[in-house]
Amino acid sequence: MIELCTIVAHENRYLVEWIAHHLLRFDKITIYDNNPLDGNERVDHELASDDVVINYDYRGMKNVMSTIRDKHKYTEPLAIWLDADEFLIDITNKDELFISFLISNFDVMHLNWLTYSGKLENTDVDLVIHRFKTPVQPINGRFGYWRQGNRGGKCIFKTSINRTWRNTHMPVKPYNPCDTDLEAIYQNDYAYNIKHNKMYIAHYITKTWEEFQTKVQRGTLVDSTLNHYNQVFFNQFNP
Repeated sequence: MIELCTIVAHENRYLVEWIAHHLLRFDKITIYDNNPLDGNERVDHELASDDVVINYDYRGMKNVMSTIRDKHKYTEPLAIWLDADEFLIDITNKDELFISFLISNFDVMHLNWLTYSGKLENTDVDLVIHRFKTPVQPINGRFGYWRQGNRGGKCIFKTSINRTWRNTHMPVKPYNPCDTDLEAIYQNDYAYNIKHNKMYIAHYITKTWEEFQTKVQRGTLVDSTLNHYNQVFFNQFNP
């Protein structure tokens, strides 16, 4: 009924855990490996199975996310795109929620994107989902990825709408969105609170300093005015 898709570059360390977590919730997982060809990191082909499809055709390619998203061929009526440091958390019966959404008049279901922080030395467990339990709170009512926000949404969508993507979070407008209560919401997904009492995305944003440095090397998402990939940013998310 629902397919999970991801594009993986420099985020392979927890891919085994990420796949295991989501195989309980998805009928198919599609992974696009665009790790740099000159690096040691790559998606392990042994992770592939009947339920996990890995595409190696994009190895070494940069700035291909929009192209992949727009051209991906879906095999399930519902789908979602997540990064490998984002875990979908179910609080209710997913089949009941997904079926209700599928037969509704809505074509996009927004999910709250909760960022979490935590230091490795504060725990003795290895699983990401157990290591980082501190939700990051918004500052002065300002929300967003680099403002320590918890209102930046992603979405589950009906693949029949055949949307192209305006960014890594949302398809190009217009569309008819709802929350997880199947109630209508505004399309301006970054300005309004999204309910997360039934389902949400846990985003483990910094992890350890070593992992954070690796993420910085990706060379993406660095805002020239805010520059949220620095020591100050890391310390804010790791109190």
